[in-house]
Amino acid sequence: MKLDWRDNTQPRDLTAKELSFLNRMLKNDFKGNEQLLCQLKSTKVAAEYKTPGYHTIKLLVEDAHNNRASVADRVPVEAKAIDEDGTKINFLLHVIGGFLAELEIIRDDGKPIQRLPKAESLIVY
Repeated sequence: MKLDWRDNTQPRDLTAKELSFLNRMLKNDFKGNEQLLCQLKSTKVAAEYKTPGYHTIKLLVEDAHNNRASVADRVPVEAKAIDEDGTKINFLLHVIGGFLAELEIIRDDGKPIQRLPKAESLIVY
């Protein structure tokens, strides 16, 4: 299995799909979600890591004036969805030092994700 870790020389904008996942997850009511939603406006992708059943994007909040979010846990919100064959896909949002840090997308069985779901279909908890 080829591992593909890519640091972006220049941080890139979030794709529409990435942004939709993050917006959907951050609209869930939890401690710190409002500050994280504000941070999202100036968030870029600093690096990416992909294998067939795993994708993570390292996030960079560019606006240093954003307030730190006071969250209860490093992963304050998670979501799940179902792939085309019925296998669960997990979404974990990591917050480090009060700032958006990473979005992980993991298929339960490690096989390639057949199709990323629409953000509206995420079950957020």
